[in-house]
Amino acid sequence: MRSSIQSLSKEQLNAKLAMGSTLGQAYRYILLPDAYQIIVPPMTSEILNLVKNSSVAFTIGLVEMAA
Repeated sequence: MRSSIQSLSKEQLNAKLAMGSTLGQAYRYILLPDAYQIIVPPMTSEILNLVKNSSVAFTIGLVEMAA
């Protein structure tokens, strides 16, 4: 998540702060929604790989225990 926030331009934060918003509001309404759009596809891929690999590991472990 940190890398996706750092990949956003600093002008977005500066513009929101110049409009009178607090730092928390700038993150909540501007930066975090954009950061989620950047981080969701890779995170989805990692979660699917975790599920797939854990089922493969379970199957191999079951075969080893039965042999």
